[in-house]
Amino acid sequence: MSYKDMKLRSKFIFTLVIMTVMVSMVIALAQISFLKMSDMMINDFVQIEYDNMKSQMSMRKDIQSINKRLLLAMYDTANNPVAEQREDFEGRFKEMRERLGKLEKSLDDRALVGNLSTAMDALEKDSYALLDLLDKGETEEAIASYQKGFNAVTSENFVSALSAVGKLSDEHSMAKIEEAKQMRSRESMLLGIVFLVVILLYALAFLKLQKDITGRISTVSKAIKRMRSGHLNIAFNKKYIGSDELGDMVDDFAGLSGELKKIITDICAVLSEMSKGNFAVAASDESMYRADYSSILQSYREINQNLKNVFGSINQVAADVEAGSEQIASGSVALSQGATE
Repeated sequence: MSYKDMKLRSKFIFTLVIMTVMVSMVIALAQISFLKMSDMMINDFVQIEYDNMKSQMSMRKDIQSINKRLLLAMYDTANNPVAEQREDFEGRFKEMRERLGKLEKSLDDRALVGNLSTAMDALEKDSYALLDLLDKGETEEAIASYQKGFNAVTSENFVSALSAVGKLSDEHSMAKIEEAKQMRSRESMLLGIVFLVVILLYALAFLKLQKDITGRISTVSKAIKRMRSGHLNIAFNKKYIGSDELGDMVDDFAGLSGELKKIITDICAVLSEMSKGNFAVAASDESMYRADYSSILQSYREINQNLKNVFGSINQVAADVEAGSEQIASGSVALSQGATE
């Protein structure tokens, strides 16, 4: 069954269901898309921030451990041999380089990361230099170098560079948060646009349905006006009208027009025959004259019978006149003959 042939109620329900499904799908797809984007952004943000924070905290812990191990090696060499500290530093600085590499990938300020790398190079160089002094037994020189150079300058430079990187990481975090807010704002705006588009689609769908209904009603109205003006030759385009309630109404109206035309044609034929003196004529199909139409059949039957009676009386009078005329004529002839004799 085509859309045009659906009943009006079915058309409204079908249109409503289709539009609702479309709206739900569009909104669902939009929300899924936004949620996916937000989820990806949040996951990336959380992972990057976690890695950055972990790297920074680990480096801060490393610088404290390095300072602690250097001091232990200087003041308690027996329990904290230099070789043990050197072995620890090798693994520790390797891990710090790996963390620095992660920071470099996640942060776009190469200058700050470069400063941190330079500070780490100095930290590593000075750390091994102090261990070398201790290996040589120059403990006093190592302590003096630690106090004046390593602790006051090298460690502080590294901590300052690490703090700058931490500040940059915080700025990146705020930028990501702001980006998330902007995305949410865009999401709300786009959902609003989707909602307006949905309303527009609803309006267009029901305007199309309304135009379809009013157009066919207008066709029927014009046919009724034409019928009122006396024209019964009315035809409808069934393909345009369809088979819904309006189509049924048009079919009924077309049937009414056809029946009226048949009845009028039959009445004209009967009256024409009666005008020719054929009073034996009858309706071609008396089944047409049902219900209120039956009075028409009864009326022209009465007219037919009355006319038969009238013309019968006229014929009788004419016969009587003719008979009287013949009698008068006979009397005149007899009178004439008597006068002659």
